[in-house]
Amino acid sequence: MEFRPLDVTVLSAKGLKDVNLMTKMDVYAVVSISGDPRTAQKTPVDKDCGSSPKWHFPMKFTLDDAAAHANRLTLVFKIMSDRSLGDREVGSVHVPVKELLDAASVVDGKKSDDVAPPPALENVMSYCVRTPKGKPKGTLEFSYRFGEN
Repeated sequence: MEFRPLDVTVLSAKGLKDVNLMTKMDVYAVVSISGDPRTAQKTPVDKDCGSSPKWHFPMKFTLDDAAAHANRLTLVFKIMSDRSLGDREVGSVHVPVKELLDAASVVDGKKSDDVAPPPALENVMSYCVRTPKGKPKGTLEFSYRFGEN
């Protein structure tokens, strides 16, 4: 079994649903592979950010390369409001890892005749955030880079 490193930087979100009634939201994100709690990593809480948190927080994951290419892995972002009476989910984003692999291979020049950019290049992606009821509300931005397997 071969493994591949994945570096993710959770950058920001905007236009999120405000789940607090009286105060500005304090927001953090939990990122995992296919929702597995053993892989979950958390950003710091962005205090008083309301519906537009900014984190710029790096994370590292190790992926089963075969499962990623077979479209069996999903990068899951859960956006949460930090509250004294219990945290509340603001929304989530589910990104198939294969989609990221395919996008990276085009950017890295493997599917084109262009000269490959430097290996340190990170791809920046924006995805629609879905509320717990499934409605689109807001955008999440993150960057990622695959390492060599």
